Order: sequence, then C-alpha cells, then structure tokens
Amino acid sequence: MIHDVVTRSVNNALKGSPLNLGRLTLYGIRRIMRNPLIKTNTALGYLLLSIPLSYAIGLTLKEDGGDLRNITAAIRSRYPTIVAELKKEKINHLYTAIKVASEGHLGKFIGAVPSVDDDVTSAKVSVWDAMASSACYDIVAYDLTHGFSTTLLALNKLLSLAERPDELLEAIPRLQARMLSEMPDTLVLKVWGLPTALLLSNIATKLEPGEDDWRTIGQALRNMGVNPGSTSDIMCAAIALYLVRSLANSGSS
Repeated sequence: MIHDVVTRSVNNALKGSPLNLGRLTLYGIRRIMRNPLIKTNTALGYLLLSIPLSYAIGLTLKEDGGDLRNITAAIRSRYPTIVAELKKEKINHLYTAIKVASEGHLGKFIGAVPSVDDDVTSAKVSVWDAMASSACYDIVAYDLTHGFSTTLLALNKLLSLAERPDELLEAIPRLQARMLSEMPDTLVLKVWGLPTALLLSNIATKLEPGEDDWRTIGQALRNMGVNPGSTSDIMCAAIALYLVRSLANSGSS
C-alpha cells in the first residue's frame, strides 16, 4: 500500500506534476483503513515524510541523471521545491486524511490555522501553514518544515551503526535508543503526557539494546499500549533513505 503511494509520488516528480502531499496521504490512509487486516491508522506520519522525500528522489532521477549516491545532498538540494509545493497546496485533502485516520490528538493547530473539525472548503490556508503551526509539538511536522533535519540526522546515525545493509537489523534498535535518549517522542508526549515521554527518554539513555532490562521495558511499554510512534516514523523514513542510498552505491561499483 505505502509502496504504491511512494511510487505515485516519484512518478509525479518524473512527470513534472505537483507533489500533492494531501491527496496522496489521503489515498494512502484510505487504503490502510479499508484493509481488513489493519483498519486503523498505522502510517500517517510516515506518509507525510515519505511522500515528499520520494518526490525529491524523483526530481533527482529526472534532473540529475539519477545520482543518489549522496542522498543527503540530493534531498537538501530539492528541499526548496518541496517547500514551494507545500505552500501552493491547500489543506482540504490533508484535513480529510486526518479525519479518516481518526486520531484524537491530531488536527489541533496553533494560531490562525483552522482546526481539523472546522469547515475548510474556502480556507486560504496551505499545507505548509498547517505543518508549520504544529511543528512546535510534532516532530514529523517539524521535520517536514525544517529540511528533514531529524530524518537526515537519523540517516547519518544509521550509516555509522550499519556500514553494510546486512548490519541493518542489528542497528535499528540502537538507532531507536539513541533517538529516544536525545528527544522525547512527541506522540507519547501528546497521548500519554510529559512524564511518560521523559521517562522513556531517560530509560533509553541508560540502557543498551539487547540487554534484558531493555527487553523488559519494551514489553512493559507494549503491555501499557505506549507507542513511540513519532520516533518510529522518523526511523522508517531514515531506513528507506538508507536502502535507496545502498542500492545507488551498489549500482555504481
């Protein structure tokens, strides 16, 4: 399902079509929610990151001959185009996607940006406006409006932990521990509160993945239903970029 969305985003870039982040996010969320094995939002944050990132990759394939060996530079050079696209796109489809996702902590914006419960049919508000207004308390929105800085930082950490793709699975829990130790997960912060978010960061600072205590804490969090989903969205985007980079570099050797 997400593969289909990402493919559509790359094709939009190759054809010179608009990014259409809201429309593609809505398409992806609807497919997920209608799947009889899922029926719940599992990927809204990841879609909001992967769609513009794959659009940037498509632009690189179109305009730079497909050189993705330095994927960080490719993403950064295309970021102004992403910003321009987000500023042109209205919020209608994005807000519908948030409603379909049915998450109670979503759709609350600061300042003049309307709530997701408002009628936005005639609202002159862009996707960029909505994301910028929620960037102060949502790491995915922050990343989208700050050059994918957190995702690219996670990518660099992942590259230091896994020099080869066969080391990736072992590196992922270590990446998660590093990320959680350096920043509170904003999904945990919004849904379970600041004490839980800070506790999780403190635990990640003191424990090494693979230790019995780490596994015990992980099981306890699952039992309580606490999900560091924002960190996971960033990690998934970084892993996807890692795999694209690995494929590009393997093809150049």
